[in-house]
Amino acid sequence: MVTQVSRCGAHCALGFVVAEVALFALRSDSASDPWWVDYAGDYLTAVTIAVLFRYVGTPGHFVRRVWRALSTVVAVELLTITAFELALFAWLWIAHHVVLPEPPVRPDSPVFWFVGQLGLVAGFLAAWPAASWQLDRWADRRSR
Repeated sequence: MVTQVSRCGAHCALGFVVAEVALFALRSDSASDPWWVDYAGDYLTAVTIAVLFRYVGTPGHFVRRVWRALSTVVAVELLTITAFELALFAWLWIAHHVVLPEPPVRPDSPVFWFVGQLGLVAGFLAAWPAASWQLDRWADRRSR
């Protein structure tokens, strides 16, 4: 279970870092963008990284590898990634709108990354039950 949650945590942490840095570099004023733009970027990047990790670890030809990577991520990791990201986003929203509303915390600040680390811990804890359920379901399907 720790391996599964840690794997999803790696996808989500990398997705958070890559997406936040990329979005910050691409725009001139991050405070003017709605919060969901960052969260959508983080989520899509985490799912993309999960598929890439599975793709690299899958033997076979290109099309078969892509299909296996996608199907494995959907069957084994998507719910866990979603639970992880929702907890991360909930914490980030609370931190940015309630705890530290003014001035807006931006990715060029150490405070932003500290808040993000706390969100990753919250995501890890929230992903544990989802990973447990999803792995049990996957094991039942494979044993049939």
